[in-house]
Amino acid sequence: MSIHHRAVPRLLAAATVVAAVVALTLPVSTQPVSRAARRVVVRGHEAVEGEVLVKYRDRRDVRAHAWVEARASADEVETLDRRGLKRLRSRRMRTADLLAVLDQDPDIEYAEPNYILRATTVPNDPAFGNLLGMLNSGFNPVGGGGTAGSDIDATSAWGSTTGARAAVIGVVDTGIDYTHPDLAANIWSAPSAFTVTVGGQLITCQAGTHGFNAITRTCNPMDDQYHGTHVAGTIGAVGNNGVGVAGVNWTASMMGLKFLGSNGSGSTSDAIAAIEFAVQAKAAFASTSGANVRVLSNSWGGGGFSTALRDVILAANAADILFVAAAGNSHVDIDTSPSYPASYATANMVAVASTDSADRLSSFSNYGDTSVHLAAPGTAIYSTMPNRAYSTLSGTSMATPHVSGAAMLALARCELTTPGLKSLLLESVDVVAALATATSTGGRLNVARALASCASTRVSGLTLTPSQASPEGVGRTITWTAAASGGQEPYQYQFLTFDGRTWSAPTAWSDSATYAWTPTAVKSTYQVAVRARSAWNSGAAERTATRPFEVVSAMSSVKLKPGLKAPQGTGTPVTWTATGRGGVAPYQYQWLVYNGSTWSTPTSWSASPTFTWTPSTASNATQVMARARSAWNDDTFEVSASAAYAIKPYVSSVSLSPGLASPQVRRTGITWTAVASGGEAPYKYQWLVHNGTTWSSPTGWSTRATYAWKPTQPGTYQVAVRVRGSWSKGASEATTTRSFTIQ
Repeated sequence: MSIHHRAVPRLLAAATVVAAVVALTLPVSTQPVSRAARRVVVRGHEAVEGEVLVKYRDRRDVRAHAWVEARASADEVETLDRRGLKRLRSRRMRTADLLAVLDQDPDIEYAEPNYILRATTVPNDPAFGNLLGMLNSGFNPVGGGGTAGSDIDATSAWGSTTGARAAVIGVVDTGIDYTHPDLAANIWSAPSAFTVTVGGQLITCQAGTHGFNAITRTCNPMDDQYHGTHVAGTIGAVGNNGVGVAGVNWTASMMGLKFLGSNGSGSTSDAIAAIEFAVQAKAAFASTSGANVRVLSNSWGGGGFSTALRDVILAANAADILFVAAAGNSHVDIDTSPSYPASYATANMVAVASTDSADRLSSFSNYGDTSVHLAAPGTAIYSTMPNRAYSTLSGTSMATPHVSGAAMLALARCELTTPGLKSLLLESVDVVAALATATSTGGRLNVARALASCASTRVSGLTLTPSQASPEGVGRTITWTAAASGGQEPYQYQFLTFDGRTWSAPTAWSDSATYAWTPTAVKSTYQVAVRARSAWNSGAAERTATRPFEVVSAMSSVKLKPGLKAPQGTGTPVTWTATGRGGVAPYQYQWLVYNGSTWSTPTSWSASPTFTWTPSTASNATQVMARARSAWNDDTFEVSASAAYAIKPYVSSVSLSPGLASPQVRRTGITWTAVASGGEAPYKYQWLVHNGTTWSSPTGWSTRATYAWKPTQPGTYQVAVRVRGSWSKGASEATTTRSFTIQ
């Protein structure tokens, strides 16, 4: 295999800056745009079907006007000026028929189509004036002059769209210098790692890689020659960025598919591998359109008929991929002297010849009124070169990226199958006399006319937003919300999920912009995607958005333990300890308290697993709760636990009365009686006696409120009683002491 271009002159530095004027032409009618919905090509230009502009010889001859309008079956008549110019719309006649009838009418000065007019858009790239393929002024600094208008009419097309990244173009060539400042932003990058099988070999490409090197079987398609970089510049050099040149697509997604080596040649087997990689990469991201390859640009050829190569081109066709190929540079009729791959008559093949700046078949270009479909500018084409350079090359290699780039520009505006895309390009050419027998269409590419023929707008923007940020716990429901823009409302959406191995589509197409997703397993590789399409579209998605989402394990439980067993009295500090399990440590905790009627939150979320609580109100319905969440979670809690904890009132007082008044003689029996109040009955009492030297406890704790005391020695004694409520097993709650003399 070899590349199709002519001799390479020395590399050029930045090109001459050409001042350009953006021409905005106003429509001739102020009537609603809906009247121009049906379009037709008349006299080589687009016009509104069923409408003509008529200038009457005598603007005051009302009878003549009525007669003409009746012959035209006019259901709308609009006066456009004071000189007798009117717009007629026919209820049953086409534009061509109207002109045939009205051109012969003696009462009419002239009749002409109501042509479609558009704004033209010129980028600010300093070397744009060198690009005679995009805009041939007849005075371009590169290309030696020529015929103005012998171009693909890119500036008119850019008034509709300047490209998109939803579809991917594979540049099958020497690779691409994907670091070039005029290309880098428009290079495809793998959205995630993926694996393909090429030549029986498993090849895994990491996220962020830009295509495939079939020679080394790696995922690095860096150009070590120059040819593929030049081709890529014509397809998709970043436009209007004030740098270098502009491609047919200012915004694009170009996948490098390198099979030609540093000497510009390669093998059939490597060409097959490169194409097969593109087909498999597309399949690998089929559910998200992450590598939605729709066009392969092939500026190379050579060798004889290869069934194997034809079969892989057919495989590309089955994958809905257009195959654009250079016709070759031998100036032969490939109807009789085939040039491959251009001569493979597959349904997805578009073979491209080259024209020069005067709209003539380039002197080197192959041709064929059956095998070659159309031509495009290929002589003196200025474009990107490796190492931040630019230069001029000639060849059908240079014509081909104009066509493949035009295909991508059409896909940015229109929803098209491969047959529809091919037909669109071929049916919208500019018919050129010099190409009458050189191509099957007899024409040269006109991308503006192609875009005008497929006016259905596409969704241009799409966002996907989860109700909770990643990560989230397993079993939690996340609501995803999609929002499309551009295209035509109402939108339709389809949601998809990726579990780390396979994509599934849990929802069918519908107008619902939300999807409630409850992941059931812990995975770091989940992805959620949404596809969107416009109201007019019943086919494939126009835009896809994907978001990774990590699902982690939630905590399985949290246990509570108080430092003191219940019940306790008011005012007693109780330290609670929470112990979390499962999830992802370190944990965070939040403490809550229920006082019998309402919950309060005395602490905010923190890493502390303890809480010291001093209850101030007695209640049998008090509860303490701990909520817990994992380190990843900054939202709500994952688990919680609560414990009932009764808070009791304390005995408020106790009185102590002896049965006999002091003093008494020894061996006299005296009965002491305690009367407690407050707290919780039945009370428990403990009696104590001080003999002047030491205290003794003649009784343990009991419910007896009396104590029979018979002192045996004279002296000044003290008798005390301690009291606690029925719930308490600890210290006394109230104490009182009385002195008593024994003689």
